[in-house]
Amino acid sequence: VFAGILDLTTAELTSHLFGGIADPGPHRLEGAAAQGVPQVVVPGGLGFVTRGPIEGLSEEDHGRKHYAQNMLFTHVRLNASEMRQVAEAVTEKLNKCVGPVAVAIPKLGFSRKDGPGGIIDDPKANAAFTATLRERLRSDIPIQEKNAHIADPAFIQFACRLLLDLMENPTPAEEPK
Repeated sequence: VFAGILDLTTAELTSHLFGGIADPGPHRLEGAAAQGVPQVVVPGGLGFVTRGPIEGLSEEDHGRKHYAQNMLFTHVRLNASEMRQVAEAVTEKLNKCVGPVAVAIPKLGFSRKDGPGGIIDDPKANAAFTATLRERLRSDIPIQEKNAHIADPAFIQFACRLLLDLMENPTPAEEPK
């Protein structure tokens, strides 16, 4: 049914890993991987875990960078160690892809408030995510970085072009590990 997938908002993965309220279950990022559908994956929203209303945050979460998205959801920043765990989960799933896949990284922030001067900005934690991807991702899965924020139209055009290129020129994937 799908000719290609541009997955810009992978944030639910952090809820599954860290007990957030938007848990998609254990199979997020696995559908296209198993079907061989060309895909570009972006770490959209992977810098935080979604909790409930701000007044219900734990003392630990209150001590972290956070903000109320609305009355029902609060985003709590993940640290560098947690971002490495997220990258390990992403690589485990993407390394099983049987079709063409690439990762597009917005170097200036993964979400609306995660960017230069943003309330949950943490470039070191985002860099830990990217470094772990580079260490663990299969060699045939490209990681393309753009010096832009995820909400920047230049980044969206970059990710779209990457997907179109992948769909037009798919290369056989290595055997999944």
